[in-house]
Amino acid sequence: MPAPENAGVVRLYYYGSMVTGGDPASASGPHNIYSATSNDGINFTEDPGVRFSYDSGAGFGITDPDVVQMNEGSWLMFISMGTSIIKATSPDSLGTFTRDSAFQWNQGGVPGSYNFDGTIRTFVNHGRDIGAAVYDTASGSLQYSGIAISAPAVGSVESPSVIKIGNTYYMFYHYSPYVGAMPSTHKIYMATSLDGITWSQHDANRYICDGSVPGAVYYNGAIYVYHCGLLMVPGERADLGVAVSLDNGVTFTEYRILIKNKVMTGVVDPAAIVVDQKLE
Repeated sequence: MPAPENAGVVRLYYYGSMVTGGDPASASGPHNIYSATSNDGINFTEDPGVRFSYDSGAGFGITDPDVVQMNEGSWLMFISMGTSIIKATSPDSLGTFTRDSAFQWNQGGVPGSYNFDGTIRTFVNHGRDIGAAVYDTASGSLQYSGIAISAPAVGSVESPSVIKIGNTYYMFYHYSPYVGAMPSTHKIYMATSLDGITWSQHDANRYICDGSVPGAVYYNGAIYVYHCGLLMVPGERADLGVAVSLDNGVTFTEYRILIKNKVMTGVVDPAAIVVDQKLE
């Protein structure tokens, strides 16, 4: 079974490139997913090695990792490549993830998955909306199941990430005010659900902070919403920040993320899990 929340350490996955502006996916290769580990959710040490590496050969690479633990204890990683997703797996969250070359999905990228009491649901950018899919463990495929959050009349909702506190699920996502808007204009919102299927819609959801591509985790009684959120160069949020709530989402305080001895420029697209290292 998945490791319990509120235990162990935070492991943060991210895409790392040397790009300092524009689209990180268009940076020259290699396109690598790395991870770092923290005992406090703010100060990290980069883990050795690379968790996943892939180059399409077409000048457009992977971004936006998404990691979730499956029922038998292994780890599933979805990685965005435009509006498609690549799937990889590993028996260890700190290990090298191996691509499943038979997996195919082209109904939206920037995934965010959560294990809903044995059922893995994955949320993705789906046009201007956030779509939902169910992971079929027997076939190893995603099955689209509909729209989770609809975009307002103007702009789009993107980059979902889900946690659970008590009997309530929380989804964090960013709102983009228009098609092609730079990440410096994105704003992070919070949606809620009692079943992980029906969600509060954007007009009723709460603004959390400025930022892009959130990746949330519930750790030691606090919500940590990691995001691309520190303006490093004009038009591009290229460094990582985190909005922390000690009162289950009522208020948030922002911090800058530090990865020891890591040059942060080009570190984007955070995804967080809680892992009990004693189990691995």
